Amino acid sequence: MAKRFTDTEKWKDDWYLSIDNDTRIIYQWLLDNCNHSGMIKKEFAMLNYCCRTDMNEERLLEMFKDRVVDCGSFFFLPKFIGQQYPKGLNSDKPAVKSARSSLEKFSRIRIIRESLDNHYTMIKDKDKDKDKDKKGSKQQKCQKTVFGFDAFWETYPKKVNKAKAEKDWEKIKPNEILLEAILKAVSKSKESDAWIKDGGQFIPHPSSWLNGRRWEDDITPLKEKKMTVVI
Repeated sequence: MAKRFTDTEKWKDDWYLSIDNDTRIIYQWLLDNCNHSGMIKKEFAMLNYCCRTDMNEERLLEMFKDRVVDCGSFFFLPKFIGQQYPKGLNSDKPAVKSARSSLEKFSRIRIIRESLDNHYTMIKDKDKDKDKDKKGSKQQKCQKTVFGFDAFWETYPKKVNKAKAEKDWEKIKPNEILLEAILKAVSKSKESDAWIKDGGQFIPHPSSWLNGRRWEDDITPLKEKKMTVVI
């Protein structure tokens, strides 16, 4: 299960203190269930079931205004970026690079700059960077990986033949939704009987897993061990 930062300063936020408890739990549900780049699919049935509320899209957008941005079939939470990546999005860490690529792909950079005010420098200004170190830029371009592969490689437990895995990943050409599905499937598989037993020797090579579209499998979770209570 993914772990995320929580903003303890929200209890000093006038807006957060002014809203009712239903609105608070809905906002927390959005923060907990959005993907690593602050995008979340519109699923009001699940939202209302989990939060025990009766919320619709029109009311939600009115309540949260600039905190939740309408992106068609998705909502985008720009302030999530400032909360989860307090040191910015210029890091070369796979998870951060994946989030940055996703934001650039969905053209969310401008929204982040507007929503985070003076924290817009968390994401590099491409126009200003064009004049900096052309040689370094060319080298960085050569080292650029296919969208989402770094996040997959970091998550997958058996790191064998990375070059082949990246080629197979490129054939799939995953979008934001598929990337999220793949990462969730890998995380779930790591807790399954098939991958845990015998020291993980039956974990397939990443290329085999990708070529077999194994993220579509019905993954069996680890069986709970029975506990004997001694009185």
